[in-house]
Amino acid sequence: MKKILALFIVTLLTGCTPPATTKVALRHGFTTNYIQTAQFNLLTYQKIEKPGKDVNIYIEGDGRAWVTKSILSKDPSPHSSTVMQLAALDPNPNVVYLARPCQFSPGDLKTVCKSKYWSTARYSPAVVQALNLAINQIKKETRARKVHLIGYSGGGTLAVLIAARRKDVASIRTVAGNLDLRTMDKIHHTSPLSESLDPMAVAKEVRHIPQVHFSGAKDKVVPSIVAYNFVRASRLSADHVVVVKDASHNNNWNKHWPKLLKHVP
Repeated sequence: MKKILALFIVTLLTGCTPPATTKVALRHGFTTNYIQTAQFNLLTYQKIEKPGKDVNIYIEGDGRAWVTKSILSKDPSPHSSTVMQLAALDPNPNVVYLARPCQFSPGDLKTVCKSKYWSTARYSPAVVQALNLAINQIKKETRARKVHLIGYSGGGTLAVLIAARRKDVASIRTVAGNLDLRTMDKIHHTSPLSESLDPMAVAKEVRHIPQVHFSGAKDKVVPSIVAYNFVRASRLSADHVVVVKDASHNNNWNKHWPKLLKHVP
């Protein structure tokens, strides 16, 4: 009954068929909770079975930021449920999926959201602060002492930027993480994200945090050199990067995730 009610609520909020992420979340027993920060209303899906224990927080990627290479999307909500699938496979008793500003938040799209928040300012101080405040609220509600940050693609960027601001991050895991913005610009011949922060600038600040960066050998969006550049800047050894042979940017991560989670950062 709770799953049906949650599905109904999300359907009302989105005004359309529930997205794939929602379906995966509800199918695996996660509950829906929006967290209002100073600026954004952020969607979370939560499964909290042991309050007081550490919580694993999965940060969504950039979503559908662009319709084409030159046309920005009007709604950055991801069509893929990749991140939610990974969260659903996590055996940790406390798991939270955290969406990015303007994703799955139709009210914000009409009010506080500007397209810069999924383009030039997607990793801006305002975005980092919003996610940071949401994590504070999650910790308060779950009574967790430590958080483990898992970020996919641009969510990996933000996991590192958030970790640099906190003292309660027990580990960092990135999956196909965009950890070196300048190299990404060179690879894809794109303009710099002028209002965004670069994880490379805080690489040394987070080197003390246990971390592992997963990269797909077939990933043409974020190639492995990006992860290796980051660990080099962090002055960490190359074994902090794990390359998955048959993974691309979007495919096969869920296939390997249970095994990858056993890698101790």
